[in-house]
Amino acid sequence: MRASRRLLAVAALVAAAIGCERAPARVEVRSQDGGAASPLGDVAACAPATAEKIGVPFVRVCAREGAGSFWISAIPLGCSAGEHGTLSCPSVTPLVQPPGALRDFRAPSPRIAAVVDAYTAHKVCTMRFAGRLPTRAERARARADVGLATVAVTEGPPGAFRARELAEWVTEPVCAHPTDLGPECREDRFPKEAIGAVSFDALVRCAATPVTTSSRPLFDVGGACAAPTWVGAGAFTLPCAIRGLGYGDVGGASAVRAFELSCERAAAGAEHAPPRLDVAAFRCVLPEWV
Repeated sequence: MRASRRLLAVAALVAAAIGCERAPARVEVRSQDGGAASPLGDVAACAPATAEKIGVPFVRVCAREGAGSFWISAIPLGCSAGEHGTLSCPSVTPLVQPPGALRDFRAPSPRIAAVVDAYTAHKVCTMRFAGRLPTRAERARARADVGLATVAVTEGPPGAFRARELAEWVTEPVCAHPTDLGPECREDRFPKEAIGAVSFDALVRCAATPVTTSSRPLFDVGGACAAPTWVGAGAFTLPCAIRGLGYGDVGGASAVRAFELSCERAAAGAEHAPPRLDVAAFRCVLPEWV
């Protein structure tokens, strides 16, 4: 029964992608100063910008070192309300360190991420957004230049909270076929050391507030923050701030250096699909139109 429900949920996710219109060749983008929008295809030179498509925020990663510019979703794609018992839908904290020109841009936090197989992720990107999965090189640039990361915060061992990066699907080389993810695409997870599954019993829901400086001790993604025993049922701010992963300087270095985390326990008894090893979160990439 659970297997058939999961198949129905995956089919619904793909059907929703097929049912949506393909993204137009002209996308309205808006600069940080709120000036007049200009079509993506009319932008002569790459500049930091954000856009929204089907309710999903995208951020532009500009060209460097001979590689072209592209747009990537600022958040991992999410589950719908009815999929939590059939797909893995953990609560994650998306991190973004936008260039200085986009200093006020923030990704929604926290976020329910859809952790699915590579084929489903590919279909959603191609048929819902007229895009594709990022290549490993593109995803690495997005991490370096914009600080994009999908972080899962868990409680444990007792007296500590651990932040780990959730794996995301990438391909090598570019795989833009609208329906097929063939063996030549060589799908893989990014980054290599990221986790593919989380323990829902230990997962906590954290909102991230970007800061330029922090009086709190910093800890890195992959590390842990020592904290007192959880008191009460409400949210509380961790005594440590998590260091951002962005280290590039294209388009102006980001002023955001760290994120303070306000966390709360997930709802007890919520339904979740059993853990699987062949799934990952995902983002979609939109190439520049000319």
